[in-house]
Amino acid sequence: MTHTDSLSEALRAISVSIEPIEEELKPHLDTVLVSLLEKKKDAAVEIARSGILPTLAQALASKSSLSCQVALVVAEMAREAAVREPCIEAGLVKVLLPHLNSNNQEMLLNTGRAIGRICFDNSHQQDLLVQSGVIPRLVSIMKEYPENDPLVNVCLLALCNLADMDLARESLEEQDVAGVLTFQLKRAPDAERRHVILEILGALGESDALKLQFAESGVPEALSAMIWDLQGGSDPHDLCSIKIASNLIVSLLLGDESMQRCFGEGSGVVYQDVLSWLQSSNTQLQLSGALAIANFARNDSNCVKMLDLGVVPHILTLLEQHVDEGDVSVQHAGLSALRNLAIPATNKVRMLEDGVTERIKTLLRSDMPPVQFKLLGTLRMMVDGQQEAALVLGRDAVLLARVMEWCEAKDHAGVRGEASRLLAAFIRHSRSPEVVQAVSTADGVRHLISMATSEHVIMQDEALVALAIATAIDLESMKDVFVEAKLLPVLKKILEDPVGAVEVQFSALGLICSLANSGVMKEELNSVNIRESLRKLTEHSSSKLASQASVCRFTMTEVSHQQWGQVCGRGAVDLWVLTSPQVRVEVLTLGAIIRSVCSRGSDGQMQDVVLGYDDLEGYLSDQRYLGAVVGRVANRIAGGRFVVDGKDYQLDINNGPNALHGGLLGFNKAIWFAKAVEGGVQLSHTSPDGDQGYPGEVHVSVTYTLQGETLTAEYQAVSSKTTPINLTNHSYFNLAGQGAADIYDHQMSISAESFLPVDNSMIPTGEIKAVEGTPFDLRKPVLIGPRLKEVPGPGFDHNFCLSSPGDTWAERHAARVSHPASGRVLEVSTSQPGVQFYTANFLDGVTGKGGAKYGKHSSFCLETQNWPDAVNQPSFPDCLLCPGEKYLHVTRFTFTTV
Repeated sequence: MTHTDSLSEALRAISVSIEPIEEELKPHLDTVLVSLLEKKKDAAVEIARSGILPTLAQALASKSSLSCQVALVVAEMAREAAVREPCIEAGLVKVLLPHLNSNNQEMLLNTGRAIGRICFDNSHQQDLLVQSGVIPRLVSIMKEYPENDPLVNVCLLALCNLADMDLARESLEEQDVAGVLTFQLKRAPDAERRHVILEILGALGESDALKLQFAESGVPEALSAMIWDLQGGSDPHDLCSIKIASNLIVSLLLGDESMQRCFGEGSGVVYQDVLSWLQSSNTQLQLSGALAIANFARNDSNCVKMLDLGVVPHILTLLEQHVDEGDVSVQHAGLSALRNLAIPATNKVRMLEDGVTERIKTLLRSDMPPVQFKLLGTLRMMVDGQQEAALVLGRDAVLLARVMEWCEAKDHAGVRGEASRLLAAFIRHSRSPEVVQAVSTADGVRHLISMATSEHVIMQDEALVALAIATAIDLESMKDVFVEAKLLPVLKKILEDPVGAVEVQFSALGLICSLANSGVMKEELNSVNIRESLRKLTEHSSSKLASQASVCRFTMTEVSHQQWGQVCGRGAVDLWVLTSPQVRVEVLTLGAIIRSVCSRGSDGQMQDVVLGYDDLEGYLSDQRYLGAVVGRVANRIAGGRFVVDGKDYQLDINNGPNALHGGLLGFNKAIWFAKAVEGGVQLSHTSPDGDQGYPGEVHVSVTYTLQGETLTAEYQAVSSKTTPINLTNHSYFNLAGQGAADIYDHQMSISAESFLPVDNSMIPTGEIKAVEGTPFDLRKPVLIGPRLKEVPGPGFDHNFCLSSPGDTWAERHAARVSHPASGRVLEVSTSQPGVQFYTANFLDGVTGKGGAKYGKHSSFCLETQNWPDAVNQPSFPDCLLCPGEKYLHVTRFTFTTV
């Protein structure tokens, strides 16, 4: 009899069997199995069509001794896809499932293979399997028989097919699948087993609960160890395993708890291995290492710890390796890590100190838009909230030139947007005249105007805020660009947009208020009928918006004046009041005195922060120069003597052996002539030849203008003879309010690398001394109270050098003072080469406004000036004003909140 005949007879016998007798059925099953194992084409299909499937199902259901053989027959048949549906219809899956509870390993193997092959790629059947409780059994089989590789492979393949199902994941969350998979991963005999386990882990790792289980069971460590063992080879299967495993570790770090366990306060095995990936020659490991660091850096304390452990240089080195023709993905991931590390404020400061921004700038040459986009975002993160970083980067001409190229990137809107946002950030976070000038010189203002038309609310708002700050600082240099770029029609459109964002409209109103302080811009505002837009907002918008619109309707700073008193034989003294939405300033024509400055705290409340007197008599008898313009020469001249053009001059002695602040009847006691100017008042005075011993007739003016938060003082003078001149304002500030007891809780920083030591009479010794390592190092904010205890003598009364002799005329950031309790901040910029920081060491209980007692250290002065005694010290900046020349300097006081 031929084999074919034998098979046909066996199939007939099996198919007609109603109650199969094991002894009779076995030889027929053997025949069928032999035929299947020969793997002849269509053999399985023909066997299935013979009608034996119901008999096989019956045999399995009866749990006879032939069940193991029957399961093997079914498993071999189910290799053919065409047989699977008939097997399902015959109920084979249902009768096979109970056999998964067998304690016979061969039975388990055959049953697992049969079920797996029948249900392969059949989502409905797989769903039924999970519902029937197959998941726990698969896990328990691997626990019971962990060394049976064929059986383990069957279970792993089954889990791999089911792991994408939500119900399967929920079931596995209740099992110790992490421990089982970790064990099998460590003993995986080949790449195929590894890949199956990695695929299961990848699918299950989308569950936060399982992520944590994996972390607790050592899955990340096992993956990391596997990667370590496979590194250095070139086998494609091993490289594939490295890629999958490293990606999987990155995925597991997306869970907060699992990530923290892997970090282990910086000593975790996984974290340590990740650091080695950054230095690997394997690009995939570099990529995964950078992504892992970015994930670890989602926690601020981790960021600080990683900075301590020195991760940043590794990231930067990695980026520099790929900057020219490297891997874009690695650069993108590295910049993400760097950006996340820079989120904590303390890290920004440290990274700036460590020169990180300089190394970042080496990446500017990249021509790859995705990298450019992320690089710009990283720089913006470095600048965010950090004035010093904004100052450094915002004045960098090379960086600005590159940013301008990116602002004009025609083929990548994302790069254009990020470049414009970085420009805005430089201005918003520095609030510096130098940065505004640098951005304006680079033609960045045009791009900020374009950014204000963006469809993205955040970008619009950032642009408008930056433009408002820039306008308050230096409107004059930008007004032509504003007109050319048609800024005002843009603002009008923003205000009239019925679905526009309130915050954008509010910022637009702030910019309009600043623009209105320029005569030219006011004409432009009128030309587009901005008042009508403001009227509509006032009547039809939210209370906050309506209030700001109401202020803008009277667009320029309000300027008013009234007579305040009379000086016998000399005339009237007037009080001028400058009012913006943020600040209110009072100025007296006596001494060009700033009588008060009211600014808002973080609670929105206005408070007077300048010391002064309630009445005219207080100022007439004042000997402390409260709020006054002092001159001709501010500060001290040694012995009251100097030589000009070969002639000796002797001044009034009014401070020990020296002349101070212009003499007994200096500019602080003069009644100045006043006239209104755009946004403020100009005060002028003529000092006759020989006044207080000085040569030449001097015509001097100081113009106070208020724009939003900024009070500007512009000093000018001309003389008929060569004469020393050095003008400043001598206001005493206390940001807690003018009646507060002291300034010990104020924080002070001064942008000076050096200061002038003085002798016992407070005259500079001639030495220009570095602040480094001295109590005079105020380059970073310090609390005034503790620092005063370190300063020799009664307190600060020293000149800090903002520039060096011979430096070109330029407006520079000078100082920043903050009062954390009230939230008030005062920032000072000036074109003068120095600033005298004085802590009211010689106030001794003077009765001031509201009956307040002004004592020692109750306030501070920031007297922007030329260096003291410059007329007698040739190495100091020149202070002589010659006929035909014009003396000019500018100082700005900006009052904001933290």
